Amino acid sequence: CGADGTTRLWSFQRDAALRTLRSPSAAPVECVAFHPSGNFAAAGGEDGHVLLWDFGTGDGGTKPKPVRVLPGSCAITSLCFAGDGVTLAAGDSEG
Repeated sequence: CGADGTTRLWSFQRDAALRTLRSPSAAPVECVAFHPSGNFAAAGGEDGHVLLWDFGTGDGGTKPKPVRVLPGSCAITSLCFAGDGVTLAAGDSEG
């Protein structure tokens, strides 16, 4: 997660960044959670927004698309998808 509004996905086998996701707001990214299917990721920002990324775009996930921004009012510090993938829980700096 980056102070520059980016999230980098890394391959530990290759020791290289596979993708860089850029937040439209450029706010620092505080946390990331992956959907159980692997087709989505959520990134929580210092600006209180949660950005949902779609990796199931038919291009093998090489060009994920931001599909939804969930607004908030304070920094998102933790994210977790429920095991069934239906619910996304978010924790913020206000507890």
